Amino acid sequence: MREFEKATEYIMGKIRGGSLTLGSGITSERQISAELGISRNSVREGLRALENMGVIESRHGSGNYVSGHISDSVKRTFEVMFMLQKVTMKEIADYRRGMALAVFEMALGNPHKNKELRWLSELLDGFLEQPLEERIRRDSEFHCTLVKMANNRILSMVMSSISEAHTQWVRQVLAAMPENGMRQLDEAHRKIFESLVHNDKSAGMAAIAEHYFIIEMMADDFQQKSAER
Repeated sequence: MREFEKATEYIMGKIRGGSLTLGSGITSERQISAELGISRNSVREGLRALENMGVIESRHGSGNYVSGHISDSVKRTFEVMFMLQKVTMKEIADYRRGMALAVFEMALGNPHKNKELRWLSELLDGFLEQPLEERIRRDSEFHCTLVKMANNRILSMVMSSISEAHTQWVRQVLAAMPENGMRQLDEAHRKIFESLVHNDKSAGMAAIAEHYFIIEMMADDFQQKSAER
């Protein structure tokens, strides 16, 4: 094990053991160096690696602390992979569709979802009367609210990790979507909402499948037209 890895394992071991929790301050570099018998440069390198992973954060003039920014690190990884063409937007969309079904099922089983249902109703109210940017915002907020309703932190982290890249793609699709496509999308959203209100799992699953079919159909049309230009 390289010296800097000893420092990362030292911190991870304390997190696993429960002596470090979210927001806890990290022992100083000098103390870690003395305890592990490694150089301060190695400790600093190990702490930097943990910071890049989103496990800890450095606060100027204060020190290092255990953070909750792991999802940000995962998000950056997805963005880089997409930019380097290691994953395609279709792969992200396919993955998100599968996750959306899991989100819906968990949201359906949440007995305390009335607040989120009221917010979904407000988002749907007059959707087609809104300008494009407000439609895009409401579409994003609709799906974020479903994730919140699922009440699962791991699922929330996973969904948020791909949300930015996926949202940029959806923005392009919605911007090019004809009005009849917008009406179909609005109807799919309403079906999802109604299925949550009435606890109708089969209707909700069908509505989500319909929603992503609409998005992917419009995306294919958008990409074809872009290629022809």
